[in-house]
Amino acid sequence: MNQRLAFFVSLLALGLAVANTFWLQSVASTNSKIVDRQNAALCAFRQDLGKRRDASLDYLEQHPEGAPALGLDRADLVRSISSQTSTLAALRPLVCPL
Repeated sequence: MNQRLAFFVSLLALGLAVANTFWLQSVASTNSKIVDRQNAALCAFRQDLGKRRDASLDYLEQHPEGAPALGLDRADLVRSISSQTSTLAALRPLVCPL
């Protein structure tokens, strides 16, 4: 009787181990897809932010005083460009497709 119980417990443990392996693979696959989507979104954000920062730099070069009529003086633009540059630096480690 003890041998049958031991066999049953061993068989149950094996079944749970196999089921756990399949579950972990499913979770890993789902997580990988989520990470891929998040990475793609961050890469798109980085690319857009780079374009906006470059446009701000060009604007500031053409309008060194800023846009006072719009309530944006030079200091506001410089602060914005500095913030964008810092964000771009933080996003630099991302591996993005070309």
